[in-house]
Amino acid sequence: MKIIRFFLIVCMVHTCLPPAALASTNIMGANAQRYFDLPGQPLQTGLIEFALQANVTVIAEQGLIAQYRSGPVVGPSTIDNALRLLLAEAPLQFEYIESAAAYVIRPVAAQQGAGVEPIEIVIPSIDEILVVGSQYPFRYNTITNTQLHGAVPYFDSSRFLNVIPQSLIRDQQPQSLEYVLKFASAITPGDGISDSNDDVYLRGFQRHAMYLDGFRLGDSSGVRLLPAGIERVEILKGPSTIHYGQAEPGGIVNVIRKKPKAETFSQVQLIAGDMGRLGVSVDVNRPLLNTKKANYRVIFVDDQQQESGDILNIHRQLLSSSIAWQPSANTTVDVGFEYQKASQEWDRSFEVFTEFGNIFPHRSMADVAKQARPGFTAHFNLFSAEVNHYFNPNWQLQLKANLLQEYRYGIRTTTDSYLDDRVLLNTEGLGPDFALFILGSQTVLPLIVEQHDGLWHYGLGPIRSIYDQDDEELDSGFSAKLEGSFDTANLEHNLSLGVDWHTQNIAKRYVVERRDIALGQRWDAFEFEAAFAELAQTLFIEDRPLGELEEYAKELDYSDFGAFVQDSVALTDEWLVSAGARYIVTQADVNDITLNTATQLKTFKHLSTQAGVVYKPNHDHSIFANYSEALRANYILDDIGSQITEPELSNQYEVGLKSYWLGGDVQTSVAAYHINKWNVVDVQVVEGYRTALNGATYEVQGIDFDLSAQVSPKLNVLLAASVIDPSITDGSNTGNLPKMAAEQTSSVFTHYQLNSKLDFVAGYKFVSERYADDANTFRLEAYGTFDAGVSYTFQLNGLHAKCNLSVKNLSDVPYITAVDRGARVNESAGRTIFASFQVTM
Repeated sequence: MKIIRFFLIVCMVHTCLPPAALASTNIMGANAQRYFDLPGQPLQTGLIEFALQANVTVIAEQGLIAQYRSGPVVGPSTIDNALRLLLAEAPLQFEYIESAAAYVIRPVAAQQGAGVEPIEIVIPSIDEILVVGSQYPFRYNTITNTQLHGAVPYFDSSRFLNVIPQSLIRDQQPQSLEYVLKFASAITPGDGISDSNDDVYLRGFQRHAMYLDGFRLGDSSGVRLLPAGIERVEILKGPSTIHYGQAEPGGIVNVIRKKPKAETFSQVQLIAGDMGRLGVSVDVNRPLLNTKKANYRVIFVDDQQQESGDILNIHRQLLSSSIAWQPSANTTVDVGFEYQKASQEWDRSFEVFTEFGNIFPHRSMADVAKQARPGFTAHFNLFSAEVNHYFNPNWQLQLKANLLQEYRYGIRTTTDSYLDDRVLLNTEGLGPDFALFILGSQTVLPLIVEQHDGLWHYGLGPIRSIYDQDDEELDSGFSAKLEGSFDTANLEHNLSLGVDWHTQNIAKRYVVERRDIALGQRWDAFEFEAAFAELAQTLFIEDRPLGELEEYAKELDYSDFGAFVQDSVALTDEWLVSAGARYIVTQADVNDITLNTATQLKTFKHLSTQAGVVYKPNHDHSIFANYSEALRANYILDDIGSQITEPELSNQYEVGLKSYWLGGDVQTSVAAYHINKWNVVDVQVVEGYRTALNGATYEVQGIDFDLSAQVSPKLNVLLAASVIDPSITDGSNTGNLPKMAAEQTSSVFTHYQLNSKLDFVAGYKFVSERYADDANTFRLEAYGTFDAGVSYTFQLNGLHAKCNLSVKNLSDVPYITAVDRGARVNESAGRTIFASFQVTM
């Protein structure tokens, strides 16, 4: 029997209807708005999911639809229009039969004239028809059957997956990806190299990288993905090496960008708010060259803000252009180019020297270290191409290629970037005994200690400050994936296999200011106190001359190759098992351009595995369990890179339940898991030298819970909660908690539609205490923030218009989201209010 297993109603219909009945329209369906989330897929599956999401009955002969694929339907639409888009790629049409309260799919035929005999619709056998109907989630489809992962619907997958749909992104009015992810379980914000890129912690582990349409972005990127260009976000919890290559065990965040649609529209949005917030976005979608086979989409964003926490003069721009072309019924081609420019400055007035009597006055970071540029700027250029070819409705070949070039200029305050053995921590000539005072991670003041005639003498070594930096990064990626289903021995297989290749070249140039203000001078303890008071005036004089500039340049060439396979087998209608593996090869070279030396780092070869089982006692519940593994190579662009010999490895055991309740009005996902991670590298300064300490082991066990509910036709609610028990079980910090691992997080987000014009939203997020470092020397306080918003929709000269008012951190709670190892404290922005006006043409 070929009927999909999660049908809720199957029946036979035999009736005679006159032409007038066939031509009639479902009045409710023609006017009712639903939120659809239907990608292009086999038409049979697409019709099933359409019926579930629209809460209607659809009747179709299986032989009629077996050879076709559905068109995509995403976002709010009337039921009739959604079905029309769904059938756009097939020579089919639909009729609504009032007496049967069902939609019937049939071939496109010539218009019937008057006097034609009534048409007899005969559905011959249960094996050849699709009849489905049930209530289905509503506004926020966070886990649906329509999205596929490894050729398996999310609901049938043995993994914990979340989807942040476009409807939720639109309601949140987010300022960044951090806000988009705010109301998903087990996610907390990270530092993102001084708030210059997107960074999160998942299940207590920092993300390895963000993924853009499956392409891995470098973790040192200088741009943040703007919500105006995001269609949805997919979150795969736990180790995810098979489909994504290198990964941290907490999970993967994959951002799906907006792509051209088979419709015509133009949308303009204006934004204004406090802290100097001004923004404009334009989204244009059109047919290309007046053809139905190709469409283009252009998105432009310009967003400015004068202040956000300790970040100043923020300016982000996006220009995204893409073309979707369907040269044949079975082939689609998508190409795109995205340019982003991001610039910002940091408040450098924070204190690095506290006033101490007459010895030295209060001094800030700006007083201590000069910089060539007032801030940081990044230019991001990404070209992407994707080809999908469907050999038949069940088998698909996908080819992807990406080329990323990014230029970064200026200094970002982060310990790991500058505390290199030769950039700032240059101990040459300091002797056997010295102390290093590190100021804001940008200046190193060395104190030399010597013993003469039984007395201790002190002196100052060369004072080194980071003056300028520029990076160039060139990444490329290619993947080929084959997905499909087949039957063997009455067992249905969903197979996914492929290969991928990723390269990364990062060239870094540092400019260091060196000052020798007391070269060769030594003082005893009494003399040094008096001498330092005079030296402080030289150190911190407001218009001091620039010291000697030294330049250091390094380059990392990195590549990894992977081959993977995953098969999911339906043993019965209730049981599904899956197994997969990835073989990965990573290699890298570090080139010291300044010294003209090259070091070939160790090549890693590793096989990662994954297995899962799903039991569905009925159509509303899916019990799952899985085992998965991940790998991350330890290549670092500095002098310690060649010391690291083994990659970080991790695995996870997980069991959970996905459910629909109350006829589909409530959907929940809950999972308990245990994660192990070993060969963890901790880079510390030991006796003046950066040292890679290998062999630490982390463990995290916890529970995640997500709920999406339609409490009433006007009220939708999202709930999320996570509890974890993290620990460092081996290494120099044994018994401590891993840095930034929040033991409890929870959130709630609500949307209430008062009427067809007025909507209200409100949200709350709680994050518990966490430590700033693995040594557990500094603990960050727990915090909770409220967000609220209201929107009003109306017609303006025949155009669809919408006004929004949003408030983030309504109660103006001061809190710290992350700390970068003493280099920087990432402070909250406080209460933020902004309004927007949007018009769609």
